[in-house]
Amino acid sequence: MYPEALRSFDAATLGVLAATVALISIVNFMIFRRRNIDGPLFAVSPQGRSGFHSVSEVLEYTYPKFQDRVYRLRQHYGDIVVIPAKFVEALQAAPESLLSFQFLARERFFARYTLLVSMVDHPDNNTLIKSIKNNLNKSLGDILPTLDDEVQFAMSTHVGDANDWKAVFPAHSLLPVIASCSGRVFVGKDLNRNPEFLDCILNFTIDSMMGGEKLRQYPSFIRNFVQWWIPELQRSRAKLKKMMHLLGPVLEVRKGVDHVSDMLSWNVANSPSNLKHNLKYQAHNQLIASAAAIHTTNMQLSHALFDLAAYPEYQAPLREEVQTVLRTEPNGVWTKSGLAKLRKLDSFLKESQRMNPLGLLTFERRVMNDITLPDGVTIPKGYNIGCPTSSIAKDSALWDNPNTFEAFRFERLRQQPGCENKHQFVTTGIDSLYFGHGKHACPGRFLADAEIKLILINLILHYDCKLPDGTSRPANVEMNSGVMADPTKTILLKRRSNA
Repeated sequence: MYPEALRSFDAATLGVLAATVALISIVNFMIFRRRNIDGPLFAVSPQGRSGFHSVSEVLEYTYPKFQDRVYRLRQHYGDIVVIPAKFVEALQAAPESLLSFQFLARERFFARYTLLVSMVDHPDNNTLIKSIKNNLNKSLGDILPTLDDEVQFAMSTHVGDANDWKAVFPAHSLLPVIASCSGRVFVGKDLNRNPEFLDCILNFTIDSMMGGEKLRQYPSFIRNFVQWWIPELQRSRAKLKKMMHLLGPVLEVRKGVDHVSDMLSWNVANSPSNLKHNLKYQAHNQLIASAAAIHTTNMQLSHALFDLAAYPEYQAPLREEVQTVLRTEPNGVWTKSGLAKLRKLDSFLKESQRMNPLGLLTFERRVMNDITLPDGVTIPKGYNIGCPTSSIAKDSALWDNPNTFEAFRFERLRQQPGCENKHQFVTTGIDSLYFGHGKHACPGRFLADAEIKLILINLILHYDCKLPDGTSRPANVEMNSGVMADPTKTILLKRRSNA
């Protein structure tokens, strides 16, 4: 059925529209039809007409049968070619001209309308990646004291004393904390606590995603027209204008000023020469950075909080580890080397990630030119590929007791000779694709790691945590191939008497 907005057209107009859609579909099929690949097709139907209600049901059925060969999965975002993990190493270094994440993201999220991905076509338009890899990640040790200071402030502001058991929604309650912390790194202390700035970086992503889903209901040839009447997309554009208004004075003051260590200044330095002082470009980069950082970090933290509450037996050993390491930190301030010593906490996060991957499929790319896999199968140009990350996470050939939450599983694995630096929360590999792998692994995972750990440290030291009486760990909510912590469920926090 067409969306509600089209019902105002008379029958004759709808007839012309239907004929036009049919004609365009035929022409598109004749010109752009793709060659088939050598592999079966499995489709998701929410009503179960295909036999599969969800992506997870397809993966549960196909993984034991197709671990070593490709197949097609038809889902909400179209067809995706699911590839075995063993091929990831051969593909991970492929350039964007062959396997493109940027192209896939632009198309999937309707970037020209939602603003979720940069639409600037410039050979050197990788400003954010440069800033993260060359500046942020290398400066993380210097930033940690500032980040910890922001965690203390934000936790006090948004969680408070909780002298008695207090219900907290993990998926909502700590989102402002992460936004405040990310904002401190993005733009510095003067702006990151500004309510208008926080509103922009918190709600831009939500509005853009919801607006994109509404736009998806319409035929492609009228989306350029319809976009202007979708309220969420109107709000996204308004937030871009607001961000320009907020950043303009800051950027003006910083002209000619060196050594400001935040993403805003790094982005200016790393921008193409013709875009360094383009206010719209710099404001858009801030919104894209927030879209990539805040909500994914919050969801991983939400999963960890549910696990911390669901398995209270781990709280005491985690607290003991934190207290032991903190006593060795200079002036009680966390350092990069100090966080690295928290092997139990790192393992807890890795296990929470294994049990609750944010994506059922990762390593997703658009095939820009035909590629031939090591087994001889050719994937034609135009297909999307992905890897069954959630199935790998529960593979009994890789993990003992794969369906059991064992918080210190990865701490034990790191005790094996030669594995001291493996199996960390931020580590990627063909058995750990949560952040992608190789050349295009998520560059912001190190900031996410620091933020999540500092927030959890604060919670572990100062609060007891449990599930509401008579409940168990809430089941996750799947949306297409995404995995969310249930936003309607709570945990209980209570301030520790000696904290």
